[in-house]
Amino acid sequence: MRDGTRTVGKYHRYSDDGEAVGRQVRIQHGLDFDVYPVKIGPGEHHVTQRRGDVIITVLGSCVSACVRDPVARVGGMNHYMLPCSDDGLWDGGPPSMRFGSVAMDRLVSDIIAAGGQRDRLEVKLVGGARMFDFDVDVGERNCDFGLDAVRKMGLQLMGSDLKGVLARRVHYMPYDGRLWVQSLSRTDLDTEGTEDVLWSDADATPVERLKTGEGR
Repeated sequence: MRDGTRTVGKYHRYSDDGEAVGRQVRIQHGLDFDVYPVKIGPGEHHVTQRRGDVIITVLGSCVSACVRDPVARVGGMNHYMLPCSDDGLWDGGPPSMRFGSVAMDRLVSDIIAAGGQRDRLEVKLVGGARMFDFDVDVGERNCDFGLDAVRKMGLQLMGSDLKGVLARRVHYMPYDGRLWVQSLSRTDLDTEGTEDVLWSDADATPVERLKTGEGR
């Protein structure tokens, strides 16, 4: 197993099942090199320069920003739950990356610290589904915040897969910018759970790839 940064100031190891999951991800996406899966959840991010790192998460109303410097080949992905707050605090603790306002700043700062340049950063945004019939559409608010943050930070939006009513499973490779997104129904989530990071063998829906200039 190899180390990688996940949250600011902390280190983690790839999961114990990483090698097995990595082999499956490699087969699913037709890759010809070793893959090292990194699972992130709400309030977490991962920044890497390793070719084989695939960052994995499951999104409902949450949004992930996939950010990379294509020249330095460094990048990462976050996972935020809410757009912002006045102080960025969560349950009385320190500023939390569960808020997009904190998550975006931290992700970009860590990529720059790892050798990226702000004027080269490319972004793809994913998530923000309307998962529940509430008066306030949290997914829409998260999407609007993400798009506005990219604009205000002067970053280049290369693609997006936002809103709708279905959750998403996401696989992202910062090294070369490849992004795979699979739609998940509420039944899929209830049956599989958010820790199931693999495409189902019975899934006949082709993997959706968001490439440069092909955002939806």
